[in-house]
Amino acid sequence: MNPNIRKAALRRALLARRKYHQKINKNTLNQSITENIVNLKEVMQASVVCVYVSIPGEVETHVLIDKFEESGIVVLVPQIIGPSQMQAVRFPGWTAMRPGPLEILAPVTGLEWEHDIDVAIIPGLGFSPVGDRLGFGAGFYDRWLKERCVVTKIGVGFGYQIVSEIPNNLHDVKMDLVVTESHILRVPRDSL
Repeated sequence: MNPNIRKAALRRALLARRKYHQKINKNTLNQSITENIVNLKEVMQASVVCVYVSIPGEVETHVLIDKFEESGIVVLVPQIIGPSQMQAVRFPGWTAMRPGPLEILAPVTGLEWEHDIDVAIIPGLGFSPVGDRLGFGAGFYDRWLKERCVVTKIGVGFGYQIVSEIPNNLHDVKMDLVVTESHILRVPRDSL
């Protein structure tokens, strides 16, 4: 079966799971995930980190962004600049963020970060144990990751978002790690 058809079916299933799980208070889960992320050696050694700005249903990242800022890490956040195109810009502080084209908070202005990025923290609808990621299908992150030097790519989700297999295409970019509230999955280098 065509990978895109299988992806569409998996997206529907994972969106249904997400809707079901939205009723659960996720404060403890978010705290565990934040702790798991900040304690990763890759993150502790990072000087530049790009972090997605969470929307309802995703792992909350506002506290994580604040923690990175407080520790002196250069924090970058995504900014949509066109159809299926994004760039990473320096986080300007919460007061300078506004809802962007997809209603995701983003800087109103900002120059694209043109240097290497130590860690990128990336959302998804689902992740597999071998680092495959399923997004919403627009390809923002896959395109961006192919164009940028990101040393470590970390997929972040709740435990229910881990599935045994995600169909992939040639343009899909694998994660190096997948972090949930209860697992840190390191992807073997030979499966990247």
